[in-house]
Amino acid sequence: MARTYICPRCRARAGVDILYGEPTIEAFKAAERGEIHIGGCVMELDAPDRHCRDCGHEWQKGRRQSEIDADIHARDMIKDALCLILDAASFAADKHRMQRRKDAEASPYINHPLALARILATEGGVRDPEVIAAALLHDTVEDTETSLEEIKARFGDRVTGIVAEVTDDKALPKAERKRLQVTNAAKKSKGAKLVKLVDKISNLRDIAASPPADWSDDRKDAYFAWAREVVAGLRGVNGQLDAAFDRACQLRGPQPHTE
Repeated sequence: MARTYICPRCRARAGVDILYGEPTIEAFKAAERGEIHIGGCVMELDAPDRHCRDCGHEWQKGRRQSEIDADIHARDMIKDALCLILDAASFAADKHRMQRRKDAEASPYINHPLALARILATEGGVRDPEVIAAALLHDTVEDTETSLEEIKARFGDRVTGIVAEVTDDKALPKAERKRLQVTNAAKKSKGAKLVKLVDKISNLRDIAASPPADWSDDRKDAYFAWAREVVAGLRGVNGQLDAAFDRACQLRGPQPHTE
């Protein structure tokens, strides 16, 4: 079907034609005579070409195949990222299904890794799907019967590496585990620093809003002070998250480290 448009340059009304659909032999011959211009959509991603017979002006031209390929690749990457994050959330929900947080309401444990993923994406502007997946999985090895080999087989090397970096060795005494978090913070990869940082942000907010029922004020203050020591080695990886941590610290104010 041929249609007529107004040329934006010369304003000719009768001189602009476009042929939609599969061109016939007759259409190609008409195009050679200058009677019509063959254009149309490319892979349904494109606006049709338009050509003025009077002044030769072309507008709304078809996009290059490289641009179309780039769009397809970008959409595939978004789809892959979404699948990875949803798979990690599902995996974490299953692994933590019998666990509860230590807050007074004994909320489902999965709320915590979900909070980390949300803070990364919405407050830190983090768009790396492997970092977000690692945040969702960050407690699975430490607190459930999950191995790093299981994480690797399902989520790949990089996610596994980040999870390994933020996993404490439960064979060590608690005081030693806390000391190592402080001394090792600055040595971690960027992805691990991001996960560790949002973990501390989430924990401080939870302690301020709904602390464990058996925690005294001194214990809360001690945790806040220790968290500041850990985060001192994580700073600089994301300014928005640094600021979010500072705001979380103000929920109890500056306190000495008493533990």
